Amino acid sequence: MRPPIIISSHRGRIGVGIILAAIIVLTVLDLIRFGLDGLANLPALLLFVWLVWIIWGVAEIQINDEGVTVVNQFRIWDVPWHRITEVTGRWGLSLKAERRPDAEGVRKPRTISAWAAPARGTATAMKGKVDHIPQVIVGSEIPMRWSLDSHSTARLIEMERIERPASSATTTGEKDSGTRPHDGEIQVRPNWRTICITAVLVATVIITQV
Repeated sequence: MRPPIIISSHRGRIGVGIILAAIIVLTVLDLIRFGLDGLANLPALLLFVWLVWIIWGVAEIQINDEGVTVVNQFRIWDVPWHRITEVTGRWGLSLKAERRPDAEGVRKPRTISAWAAPARGTATAMKGKVDHIPQVIVGSEIPMRWSLDSHSTARLIEMERIERPASSATTTGEKDSGTRPHDGEIQVRPNWRTICITAVLVATVIITQV
């Protein structure tokens, strides 16, 4: 059994924490100097922190036995393993997935970009740095959370695409009969949490500025 793997930006989340701490300090100083009037700009500051969080902290990639879940700022993609046809990390992580045939029997591919794995920096790419992937602890049920660039994440997904269906079939006692486990379609849904919080913060800022 292979544990779930979550790819997210550790540096981005630390950066958001630093910005939040700085805003808290500034807000306290405003309260000391101006009293409750110092809270007038708090909604706008919170909106700023939230927008930074959306850019740096929300996105993540979840890898499990069923496939890959790409969590972007305002959309979430669930992609079964057998639908993935190609993974590339050249300009950021992108998954090419095969959809079911349309009315004409044509399978149109879909490209899904993942914000959680940034493209490798130019300097690093020129050095030809070898992809470093932490070791997967087989048998663990605790999710493993890593911060990887697009090239390393693409390689990890390719490796897991080979290992996961095989380990899943072994666990359930299935034999290779030509059918693929977890047969399903690509699912996409709005990331309602970020959408709702963003709408509330924007509305609050507008109301307080009127």
